[in-house]
Amino acid sequence: MKEKIITKVKALLAELSSRPNSGGLVYRQGNSLYLNGQCKKLSESETHFEFLVDDKHGDYFVTIDFDGQLRSGCTCKSQQLCRHQIASYLQLNQRLSINLSSIPEEGIKYSREGMIKRVIEERRTKAKKAKYAIEFADNIYGEHLLTNEKGTQYNITFRDLERKHGYCSCPDYRTNKLGTCKHLIFAFEKISADKSIVPENLPGYPFIEVFLNPFRENKISWFHPEKPSGEVAELLYRYFGHKNFIEDDMADSFTGFINKASKHKQILIRPEVPEKVNQISEAFSMARLKQQTQLSFPEFKTNLLPFQKEGIKFATFNTGAIIADEMGLGKSIQAIGSALLKRQLFGFQHTLIVCPASLKSQWGNEIEQFTGEVLMDLEDAAIGAQEGIIPGKWPFFTVISYEALAENFELINDNPPGFLILDEAQRLINYENQIFTILRAIPRKHILALTGVPIKSKLIELYSLVLLVDPGLLTPLWEFSYQHCYFDKDKSNKITGFYNLDKLNKKLEKVLIRRQKHEVIDELPTVSKFDIPVKMHPAQISLHKIFVADALDLVNKNHLSKYDVQQLAGLARNMRMACNSTYLIDNSTNVSPKLEELDHILNGKLDIRQSKRRVVIFTEWKRMMNIIAKMLENNKVDFVEITEDMPAKNKQLLLTKFKDDDECKILLATDGGAEGLNFTMADTIINFDAPLSTSQKNLRFGSIGDFGKNMPNLTIINLISDDSIETWPTQQSGLDQNLIDKIFAIQDADQAGEITQDGKKKLKDELEKLREKLNAIKYQESTPAQAKPATGQMVLDFSDDDPGGPIPKKQTNQLIPEATQGQKQTQNKVRKKELQMALKSGVDFFSQLINISTGKSVDLKGKDINVDMDSGEIVIKFKFSDTPISNTVKP
Repeated sequence: MKEKIITKVKALLAELSSRPNSGGLVYRQGNSLYLNGQCKKLSESETHFEFLVDDKHGDYFVTIDFDGQLRSGCTCKSQQLCRHQIASYLQLNQRLSINLSSIPEEGIKYSREGMIKRVIEERRTKAKKAKYAIEFADNIYGEHLLTNEKGTQYNITFRDLERKHGYCSCPDYRTNKLGTCKHLIFAFEKISADKSIVPENLPGYPFIEVFLNPFRENKISWFHPEKPSGEVAELLYRYFGHKNFIEDDMADSFTGFINKASKHKQILIRPEVPEKVNQISEAFSMARLKQQTQLSFPEFKTNLLPFQKEGIKFATFNTGAIIADEMGLGKSIQAIGSALLKRQLFGFQHTLIVCPASLKSQWGNEIEQFTGEVLMDLEDAAIGAQEGIIPGKWPFFTVISYEALAENFELINDNPPGFLILDEAQRLINYENQIFTILRAIPRKHILALTGVPIKSKLIELYSLVLLVDPGLLTPLWEFSYQHCYFDKDKSNKITGFYNLDKLNKKLEKVLIRRQKHEVIDELPTVSKFDIPVKMHPAQISLHKIFVADALDLVNKNHLSKYDVQQLAGLARNMRMACNSTYLIDNSTNVSPKLEELDHILNGKLDIRQSKRRVVIFTEWKRMMNIIAKMLENNKVDFVEITEDMPAKNKQLLLTKFKDDDECKILLATDGGAEGLNFTMADTIINFDAPLSTSQKNLRFGSIGDFGKNMPNLTIINLISDDSIETWPTQQSGLDQNLIDKIFAIQDADQAGEITQDGKKKLKDELEKLREKLNAIKYQESTPAQAKPATGQMVLDFSDDDPGGPIPKKQTNQLIPEATQGQKQTQNKVRKKELQMALKSGVDFFSQLINISTGKSVDLKGKDINVDMDSGEIVIKFKFSDTPISNTVKP
């Protein structure tokens, strides 16, 4: 029956979405209600469904019945299919589709031989399409020169003409373990097509080649078709014995061979060989040092927990490591401790931290708190010469955001770090994107990646991380994939699932350490609190600027009436709502970086579906709770919701489900809904909007009850929008709690208290500081990532195991002479005039649009268009003549 209903619902929705004019508008309105979680299922039977739609001006009940045809009704009494019914049909479609979705088939599992055949064929296809140029040496077995389309040159050697084996100096050949690459395939095809290239009487092999043999797991090997003699034969026998390869554990002593071989011209050692010898020798040396060293932490100004000391030791004695501890276990502290020990043991003079822009200040605070040292922002160092900062005198700790890596790569390359720390690494790294390429190219001695995401949830991101910290551990990609991945039967590059994760975990023990909270709970403090900074979107910043300007207009008045204080509270409320989502302000868009962060915390850092956590998420607004609920629903995470308008009996039933149902790990609650309830079964509290007033703090934290009896550890996470009104209580401000309560605890004019002149001055100072911060924000988009495929599938390209690309340089045009200053000014004047004319027309059009939409003639007075041609910033200022934009918006 449900299959028939879904078929009918999908057909109806397809027809509705294609309707022109008002039908399309109603569909879009209904879709907005659905997407923002404002439609809830109340009850269902096999053919009868009831929904509640929380619309802007009221709650509406919708019924949907199926008797071969779909029939629906709504309490809004619309004569046509209304937006509430469309939202309900969309919700019904989702719920039935989830119920009917079966477990996806495992897909294709390749054998080693099958995967090798596939990846070589893919390289052959690329070689056929390639437009390479190749210059052949005078000996067919010599070193030939191949140039690709980008002008990059590679040396090629034919080792076996019949089996088409050889050597290429390209990155793909180094790691793919295939014994060939697209360049070698191209070259062999070339000599097959042109018989004159290969002489009838083949010459002798020109050298004894020492190389990494791809057919022996890249072990150090030697090759020559004839038996060597004399001193060379003795040298080979001393190090290789009767075999033509050595085991990796013998490579530590191979430096002697390399030194002695330099006396014999006929021995050619490929560059990969000394690199491997150096890596193995360094690993042995590190292991010996680890055994001999008793760690101490005299430079640390805090007491480290035992598991944190273990993590520091693990990272210190690994040239590349990943700390993947669950959120709240102090990964940054362990990274800082590792940096200090590496300075002590290895003499490193520079540690570079790469992190999301929003976390730079947090790193600075922790470094100062735990070590007393300072953190320098490399984005400021670009102009450091003007401030007297000499690169050689940099502090030990420096930081840069992922977003600014490309622009500042040359600065980093000129001042390479001894130790590179990547924070939140899994969020921005993909082995095919630009950031990954830059990170790989940064010269460093040691590297540490920090991530809270468990390996089985983000396996391809993990592959990228391991490729950075230990390039040889999981490569090549085709080998990793056939050992652990299922592939889509129809789309061969898409992964549908994973297997053999236990074997993968064992292999990763070399570079990865992960502890979960329940494993170290006896070592943890009772309460751990985290303020997570979240960058606002430009749309949120724009709203903030409007509300701050209106608030300043109010506080600049000589006297604030109760009504003024209430208006001020309304503007503060609007700013807080804008921090959560633009939808709470405009009932249309849903721009919410906080929602993305929450999704990452729940499904990444906390791994909510696999963990044993019980999480309570608080928000002040029911509309925001609906949006969060929709996100959880889309992620197929079981949860319950408690709101203020819910009967007490229902609240207790939902609370019991949250406590006893192992699948239900999240409880959503508004402030009003939490009143009088006790959440002592929770171990994690997430404040989507951090409590600011005393009453709000008492309500939320009071709901935890006598904490410590049922749950010995509590994690509190506050999501706080950067450079917003939400930072007032967390930063050093002139506002005391009493003044904050007067602003944020007001619900109506009767509650509005008087604000003293001193309080008004403090408030004005803080608002002006906030305005300055907002005006100073330069929104910077992250490097765009590759488009992601549908949920549950990942796309891989096996045709080349060289993920690297050219490092971006500052863009210059070498063909066009640089314009003189006078020419630039003239060009800017012309462009500025053209832009201002176009923008004026846009403002006039906006005025006409308001007239069409409202039927009112509104004059946009005080229009002011400013175009900054240097920064590229365009500002349009206008004020409505009859309706102030500062009216309080209610959710």
